[in-house]
Amino acid sequence: EQITYRRVLSEKNKDISENIEYSKRIQGAIMPPEHFVQSILPESFIIFKQRDVIGGDFYWCDRIDDKIFIAIGDCTGHGVSGALLSILCSNIISQAIKQNDIFDTGLILDFLNVRLKESLHQYEMGSEVVDGLDVSICVIDLKYNVLMFSGAMHNLYLVYGGQLTEIKGNRIPIGGIASGVKSRFTTQMHLLYPDLKIYMSTDGYFDQFSGTTIKKFSKKRFRH
Repeated sequence: EQITYRRVLSEKNKDISENIEYSKRIQGAIMPPEHFVQSILPESFIIFKQRDVIGGDFYWCDRIDDKIFIAIGDCTGHGVSGALLSILCSNIISQAIKQNDIFDTGLILDFLNVRLKESLHQYEMGSEVVDGLDVSICVIDLKYNVLMFSGAMHNLYLVYGGQLTEIKGNRIPIGGIASGVKSRFTTQMHLLYPDLKIYMSTDGYFDQFSGTTIKKFSKKRFRH
């Protein structure tokens, strides 16, 4: 009996591992490869190291004419649940920009908030799914040399002339109960300079624990 039990358990674990590994490939296929991002933004880099094989962090990037779109998000939950939500949110962002021609960052987040709530039936009383995400999106307008930014619980970091400026997003998440029915996200605009450096990050970087202590890396150390 023990041998049979171990064999069944081993087969189940193998099936689960293979499914998770395949899910990783699907989630990875939704996000553009780094070489594609660098073809649009040659001096860019991506640090993407999820805690689990799959998870709720994602990024999205594309270019339409003279506009470059970059979004990063951190969905509620970890593992499979977070990955499912990240795929849904990536698709909604793509719909907003490619199908609905929404190029204003605040309006893109408004669209994402409404569509996510509709998709998860969060407008209905007693909805069991109250998940959401923190997200930021930038639009680099090469024609007018302007950067547009909107954030839902995310901030943007600009470095110019050795000085760091933190641009704060709205303190409202996307989806869930806290975002409300009529949330409106602010669009902030900044001029682009030749040596301006732009940094976007989820809280995954700030929340990393040290290998020797139980202290988190922290946003303060990230800024420095």
